[in-house]
Amino acid sequence: MYVSLLAASASVSASSSSTLVCATTGQSVLLPFSFQPPSLSWNFISIKWEFTNINGSIPILVYLVDNCSGNSQKWWERECSIHKEVAEKYRQRADIFKNGTLTIYHVGVQDAGVYQATIRSNFPVKTYRTVNLTVTEGISWNFISIKWEFTNINGSIPILVYLVDNCSGNSQKWWERECSIHKEVAEKYRQRADIFKNGTLTIYLEGVQDAGVYQATILSTFPVKTGKVDTVDTVDTVYTVNLTVMEGSSVSEGLCTQSIVRMTLAGLILFFLGLFVVEVSIAMCQ
Repeated sequence: MYVSLLAASASVSASSSSTLVCATTGQSVLLPFSFQPPSLSWNFISIKWEFTNINGSIPILVYLVDNCSGNSQKWWERECSIHKEVAEKYRQRADIFKNGTLTIYHVGVQDAGVYQATIRSNFPVKTYRTVNLTVTEGISWNFISIKWEFTNINGSIPILVYLVDNCSGNSQKWWERECSIHKEVAEKYRQRADIFKNGTLTIYLEGVQDAGVYQATILSTFPVKTGKVDTVDTVDTVYTVNLTVMEGSSVSEGLCTQSIVRMTLAGLILFFLGLFVVEVSIAMCQ
């Protein structure tokens, strides 16, 4: 996933402008600036990107465009010779677009700070652009297990178990990570139940006997750092859907062959411990 934020256009000047970009760990970020030479007949443009912190400046790359032909309102669209030199530390982690936008791959919290671009041309004044990058820890859960059950006065009847593990990358939506997925459906529901990537349960209803409480038990673990000790925290969440099925002729004839109800977990917040209750009503055909 890329995070980008475009700054406002500016001509070559001695003043600097700053842009704020926010990202979570594991993302690739775009650190852009907007630059327009005062004349279309420039001879060369040099862009030097550096990372600055309390210890000083760390070179990232130098990008040089020269020996150009033709004219264009967008300086990076001219036919030119392009030279690029990437510092060894960033050789596998940084690149640059033709318009000077810097890309940093798979950022960590150590990448947070100020990135400065120094732009030189055949005009006498330098231009500076800075991007302030903020990096926060992403959701780094180890696995998520969802067990759906149907509960009535006789007890609980298993429907299916859904397990997500061996994941890579980060995403604000937990079901969008690249993971291994395991699903086991109870024999009674093998032809009647399925589950979406976000945990939503689908039931193909047979009749009023399907009315009752459907319960999802979600189990997950998260790495937690306490001082210098790494531990694992466990989250156990219960989510229930109360399904009412009514016999009646009010359902259109086109739906009378089979009714489907979906019990959604799309709004699940993994760090929230509590009881979720949803009421669902559906009419069955006579």
